[in-house]
Amino acid sequence: MDGGGRTASGTAVEDVRQRPPVEVSFPESLDRAIAPYKAEELFQEFPFGTDFTTQEIILAKTLKGLKHHFSNKRVMLSDILHAVFRRRVSDAAYPYLERLKLDKPATFKEKLTQRLVANALARDGYIDQTLQKE
Repeated sequence: MDGGGRTASGTAVEDVRQRPPVEVSFPESLDRAIAPYKAEELFQEFPFGTDFTTQEIILAKTLKGLKHHFSNKRVMLSDILHAVFRRRVSDAAYPYLERLKLDKPATFKEKLTQRLVANALARDGYIDQTLQKE
């Protein structure tokens, strides 16, 4: 900083002091800042519209959540074991599973994926797990 109240880059000291801290632009702080407005539904998920159906939006959120959920190995193992020993899938999950072509699984991998997706849909609150289908 020189004697004229400027930093080495030539910015006035007053400008530097008035700037908000860098952490203000982190996603978490931005989410906190707009949360009250989202609660009032002032921000739409797709403000310019979308060609996605409601079902596709739910599946995208669920699959993204499942991917994030699986970043923890212990949680992933727990979910897989829960899916392996679950004998039935909720009737409410079938429209979503049909969209993913998992409504009639043929292999063990497809059956496991079907159950993992159904469990994730229930965990995220999109379906009710009480109705069961063979």
